[in-house]
Amino acid sequence: MPIANAPVTRSSTLPLGFLALFIATTVYAFAQLQWLPSDSGVTVAICVLAATVAAQVIASIFGFASGDATVGTGMAILAGTWAAVAISTLTAGSVAPNDPLGVVLLCAAVTLLIPAAVGSGPPIASAVMATTSLRYFGTGIAEITGSETWMTIAGLLGLALAVVSFYAAFALAAVAERGWTMPLARKD
Repeated sequence: MPIANAPVTRSSTLPLGFLALFIATTVYAFAQLQWLPSDSGVTVAICVLAATVAAQVIASIFGFASGDATVGTGMAILAGTWAAVAISTLTAGSVAPNDPLGVVLLCAAVTLLIPAAVGSGPPIASAVMATTSLRYFGTGIAEITGSETWMTIAGLLGLALAVVSFYAAFALAAVAERGWTMPLARKD
């Protein structure tokens, strides 16, 4: 039962979207770094479609519904990009290099610079979008060149993004739910 005159708080969907990002970037980084068996591409793709894309679509919808176009846009770009990566992996049956996917990733890297630069939220949200842009850039180059060196760089960027996105989700949830003070998690 709601309490009369209780303050209304608006919860962000960023923690949901960033935890989903953590899952996708981690599992693909493990594949890119060859820490998973080479025949696990289909399983990786299905896991990302089920665990990441759906959560980011939800985060995007609620971002737009709450009037936060930056969250809605950022999460929609993330969801669409991870869907493209997963579907490409499913159709290929592996995480083998793919030129068209590389182009999509380079385009996604550029588009994520907009929410990273103009986002009105906490600094950590912009940091996640900028780090994701770097991760997509590295992976796009790896996809286009087929270079093992670039694939390793992309995997390492993926692990760095995993750390940043997990921290961001934790920090944003801790601020929203507990009122904690967390570095970079408050909009000043």
